[in-house]
Order: sequence, then structure tokens, then C-alpha cells
Amino acid sequence: MNLVMRAGGFEMSNNALRLCLFIVVALISACDRGRERINVLTANGEPEVPVMDFSAPFLLDPLPAGWYHRTFWTRGPMQMAFATKDGVPSLRFETRSTASMLFRHVDLDLMRYHFLMWRWYIEQPIDSALDERTREGDDHPARLFLVFLTSAGDERRMEIVWGNKLKAEDYKYIGGFPHYVADGGDDNIHQWRRPVAITIAMKTH
Repeated sequence: MNLVMRAGGFEMSNNALRLCLFIVVALISACDRGRERINVLTANGEPEVPVMDFSAPFLLDPLPAGWYHRTFWTRGPMQMAFATKDGVPSLRFETRSTASMLFRHVDLDLMRYHFLMWRWYIEQPIDSALDERTREGDDHPARLFLVFLTSAGDERRMEIVWGNKLKAEDYKYIGGFPHYVADGGDDNIHQWRRPVAITIAMKTH
């Protein structure tokens, strides 16, 4: 199962608590100035481009060339391991008051590849009295952090999150930074969610 950028139209065919997440994909795309851009993923005209493919295990330490595990000095990193959950090969992320990001650089034309598709499985939700629409309550069991580079060289950033109380298709802004809720809610944990497909659209100015 892949995180896929797809061209044109599509059909889907076939905090302090222990937090376990099984996720088919986790994407940090386009650029991170602190990391060398090597082995950048590009397209060769194919209708679909797998951005992160977890169907077959690979070494996590060291990661393949062009993949990075970004950690933070304020906390320890999440734990990553390949696993099969309900028959689905996946990469499992576990946090215990920890956080980090798995990402790679890609160069894909969003005018052609404007559908982003993935599946995820949440084991443990975030149960917090804090409002997740605020900076203090901005805690989610899963998020995809996307960074785009325009033709003028300007960066555009956004996050796609699993909502705690927010529902699919909700938005939130924190300090002007956009977050799109692709799925969420306690009713939807402990199951592989249907493939999520969103259209990536970006203003250049």
C-alpha cells in the first residue's frame, strides 16, 4: 500500500499517553532546507507515483538515500517499525511524549499530479480537554506535513491531520498556518480507513 500522487481523475479500486499509530504513509514533500536533496523522487509520465511505499520493509537505520528522520531537540523521537496490521503491510509509528518526522524530497508537477492518496489506522486517539484549534491543543495522533516550492522559489506549507473532535473536511488555522482535517473521531479508530484522496491546490501568491 502506497502514498500515491495521481494524475488527472481517479478511482479507488480495490501527549503523555501511549500513542500507537499504524499508517500506510507519512509524507513530508518538496523541500527541507536542513537536509541535502539527494535521490529526489521524480515522475516519468506514469499516471501514479508512489511517494512512500511500505508494502516491503527496508532498513530504517540507516534510511535509504534521500529519506530522513527529522528529530527535535525538545523531545525524543517516535519509534518506527514495519508491521502487518489486519493483513495490511504498513509502517508503525509509536510515541510516548515523543515526536519526529519521516520525510523525503519529491519533485512533482502539481498541475499534473494533484491527487494525494493514502490509508491510515489509528490505535489510540488523543483525549484532551484542550481545544485542538489552538496552539496549546494542537496535538493529533497523525499528521502529514507538506512543503511546496513554487516556480518563483517561494515555499507554501500546510498540514493534513487526523482530527480529535474535528471532523473530516474541517479546517483550522494556527498563526495563519493551515491545517486540513482529512479524517478523525473516536468512531473511526481501530480500523483501516478507506483510501483518502485529496486534491492539492496551491496559490502562487
